[in-house]
Amino acid sequence: MTKPRMAPAAWRDGREPMGPGAAIGALMRERVREFAVAGATLRE
Repeated sequence: MTKPRMAPAAWRDGREPMGPGAAIGALMRERVREFAVAGATLRE
């Protein structure tokens, strides 16, 4: 009997694994998009 193989992290939830720097950058880009949709700028 063979052991079940684990799927890579990218296959489990559909996203590629990322490091802490990339995660922080993604959160910052998401926040900037929210401000832009609300009509605000980073200076306000």
